[in-house]
Amino acid sequence: MVVIELDTVKDIYFDGISKYEKLKDYPSQHKRVLVEMDGKYPKSESERVSFESKLLNDIKEILEEPDLDLNRIQLENITDISTKKDRVFVQFVIMNGIYEKKSPHEIISSFKQKYSENDGNNDFTKKYNIENAVFGEPSIILDDEDVEKMKSMAQEKEEFEKIDQSTFEKIESDYKRLAYFGCDKAVQDIASGVINASTPLHKECEEDINKIIRGF
Repeated sequence: MVVIELDTVKDIYFDGISKYEKLKDYPSQHKRVLVEMDGKYPKSESERVSFESKLLNDIKEILEEPDLDLNRIQLENITDISTKKDRVFVQFVIMNGIYEKKSPHEIISSFKQKYSENDGNNDFTKKYNIENAVFGEPSIILDDEDVEKMKSMAQEKEEFEKIDQSTFEKIESDYKRLAYFGCDKAVQDIASGVINASTPLHKECEEDINKIIRGF
């Protein structure tokens, strides 16, 4: 990518950026959060706009920033949690404001401070019914904006790492990883009298397939 003017680049998400030693001393800030919160995942495209609009307002309320311009909150990823009723994982980023002076870093740091008290089990998290927050990789500052206020990437990563690790351990415990072998598709194909190259005939599906073929 050739960038002619830096102003055209608002944000680049580079997963794993903190592992590059050459960048550890660069000024940085946290701008994005992944958090589990209330949300009724839309069942159709017609519900999506109102769903996202409510999410944005809920995030603004959770951040406790009544003057925050909603346009500064960008939804990056929303995942339905099938094991919990009306719960979603939401990843969002806070962009720099044109007229507002409070930086994304200040907003996220304030949220982190309130969230992390007593390992996330406190009046703040109960009030907004939030859990499993992940702050992830910090963003490196490429221009001179507010760099004198910023900590290095290594310092930022260390400061937020404890919360991330605690959340990862909880998620690993609550959401066991299950391999998907496509057994439902295999059963569907065989029940329809069809076996083709795309039918997943894995050993792990043998029990399900036998129920169709043998009846037990």
